[in-house]
Amino acid sequence: MKDNPYYEIGKIYYPKEKEESDNEVIGANWRVWFDGEKYFYEYDIGHFASEFKVIQISKEDFTKIKKSEISEADLRKMYEF
Repeated sequence: MKDNPYYEIGKIYYPKEKEESDNEVIGANWRVWFDGEKYFYEYDIGHFASEFKVIQISKEDFTKIKKSEISEADLRKMYEF
């Protein structure tokens, strides 16, 4: 059996661990990224990745989650209304 970096729910695949590039961090059912001078957080508010919410976040929070200084759960608590 191959150890895949993704897991499957139905026909949707999610990364097991967060993936990073210079301007994006992708986790299971969430991601943060920066586009120009703005920073965004997108997370699943639906059932089985059926609906996502995108909000603008601070550069500091983007940097903290990229460095694993805060978790995605912490970020959600800070921005969820």
